[in-house]
Amino acid sequence: MSESFCSCLAKKIYPSLRWGSEGTKSHKYLPRSTTIDSESDIPLKVVLLGGGIVSMVAALRIKELRPDYEVSVVVKDSFPSFSTGGIPFYLAGNVPGGHTSLAHHTKDEILARGVKLYLETTALSVNKEDKTVLLKDNTDSAEFELPFDKLVIGTGSRPVKPKVPGVDLPNVFFLKTISDMCSVEEHLKTGNPKSAVIVGGGYVGLEVSEALVAKGIQTAVVEKNSHILKTFDEQLGLIVQDKLEAHGVQVVHGKGAKSPVVSIEPNCQHEESKLLVKTAQGAIVQGDMVLVSVGATPNSDMFPGEKTSNGAIVVNKRCETSIPDVYAGGDVVQTHHFVTGKPVYFPNGTVAHKHGRIIAENICGMHVEYVGTILTQTMKLFDMVVTRTGLSQAEALAEGFDAATVQVKENDHNHYIPPYCMLEIRFTAEKTTGKILGIQVLGDCKAEVSKRVDIVAVAIMRGVTVDEFIQMDLSYTPPLSTPWDPVVSAAQAWQRQFVELVN
Repeated sequence: MSESFCSCLAKKIYPSLRWGSEGTKSHKYLPRSTTIDSESDIPLKVVLLGGGIVSMVAALRIKELRPDYEVSVVVKDSFPSFSTGGIPFYLAGNVPGGHTSLAHHTKDEILARGVKLYLETTALSVNKEDKTVLLKDNTDSAEFELPFDKLVIGTGSRPVKPKVPGVDLPNVFFLKTISDMCSVEEHLKTGNPKSAVIVGGGYVGLEVSEALVAKGIQTAVVEKNSHILKTFDEQLGLIVQDKLEAHGVQVVHGKGAKSPVVSIEPNCQHEESKLLVKTAQGAIVQGDMVLVSVGATPNSDMFPGEKTSNGAIVVNKRCETSIPDVYAGGDVVQTHHFVTGKPVYFPNGTVAHKHGRIIAENICGMHVEYVGTILTQTMKLFDMVVTRTGLSQAEALAEGFDAATVQVKENDHNHYIPPYCMLEIRFTAEKTTGKILGIQVLGDCKAEVSKRVDIVAVAIMRGVTVDEFIQMDLSYTPPLSTPWDPVVSAAQAWQRQFVELVN
């Protein structure tokens, strides 16, 4: 039998990948439902649940590789392929084209690629025996079934709703979807709030704090931990807090409480604000509106297969679930950490993009595995960039690494060309092997902070040691860097403190 067009095309694109069933790895809990046949020309019906990153990336990639496949995407609202990561910046007024500009692809572009859209449609359940999905039309509540040969669950996550009194009061908002964004935008226009309380000191909460400050709204952030941005070491979290307070944002800590707040109550006297937020430590913070951002939980209610205790769908490295011919990725799944090899729940857009592409290519006959995440994250806060990758000192020690961390300050470029910016860097590596484990950097928006951390991310995923990293041939010109790039200087400081002095 001659090779199919798809097989030939894919092998040209990915000559180094393994093909067919040869060399594929079995998964301890997921027996293969079929042997992958790269020569099969049978058109498949592929149904994708969710209109976010995973489903849209997978749908469009499938159409690139197999235009003959029937691809249908089920979207709960009317906003397919929207960048929810852009929501805080839209609210700040930094997206001049309106909310439609947040779309990665317009509806017309998606339809033109041959993808069928079921908008305003909710997935209720999956029948794994009949290979159908029960759907509900949100406009008239009519239910119908959609058959599939391959199913992709990319339904993402929803905000964690704290079990505290008052969370359902008017003027209390969550911020996850485009519909949520429109509700907050409408309130900002018509409610004319003068003050706001953000419950949660993570990435979204802090980005929204900047948006509210830009609109002249007095803002407070309530965080349950001893410092904001719990994925960063406390030393850097305190610097971020200083930045917030310098822009007038009040920061209230819960000091390790289970929840950052114990109640949200109406201010019956209406003297200064409409709502009173009470913390576990007894503090009362007032605001005309409250925005709750304390994490995400998987949207996996319709999935009948194996899930974790928090509802995340269990998948293998090919993004296959415990049900044959059903794939899942993004915020709805449990993924794994590249360095530790352990399962981790990490709702993040870059992971979702990779999962979507991997799912599509495996459906089309390739054998592609996700290598894992190292929790690379970055955030812009006013004129500061906050970014990290890999393991922090505390995380590394908890995983049993003989880890050590150095904290240094470095100029982003040569001092004789002002203005230069100071970078605060925490660099972590393993003392026994010298392998780089992680880095955290704070610096000015002009200092290419994120891209410098990306260099370290590549080094971590290639198993580079500190000695090897110092020898990296990185670019240099005085207005843009120093002869030893700041992240390399941090590696040298680590080497001096934990190798040369010891020896």
